Amino acid sequence: MGRALARILSDLGVCPKLDEAEHARATYIAVFARACAAWSIEERDALETYAWAWAENQTLAAVKLVPLGQTAGQRILHGLVPTLAMLSQQALRLADEDIGTTNLMQTFASARHETQYTRLFRS
Repeated sequence: MGRALARILSDLGVCPKLDEAEHARATYIAVFARACAAWSIEERDALETYAWAWAENQTLAAVKLVPLGQTAGQRILHGLVPTLAMLSQQALRLADEDIGTTNLMQTFASARHETQYTRLFRS
């Protein structure tokens, strides 16, 4: 997703084309941050927008898998607006040393995704 977003931003003239090494390492969040910097989007707005995009993606997956239904999915997203704003404000108050992540289980889940029988989106 990062590489695809980088190509779009380059084609639109928003950000310069990534060199080969940058292109190989381009993550969605890093390229998203580049776009926000290029457009001078304030941190709070960038955080809320990224959180919204993530929540919308997860809700779309639920709409397709559960099945949840479009209206129910929209209700979920509408209900998340205040929560996303609150979480963005909390994130802005964190000191750098309080920010961290661990994605060991995500790595395992991603590896299993490659071999599972059915996938949400087939390439």
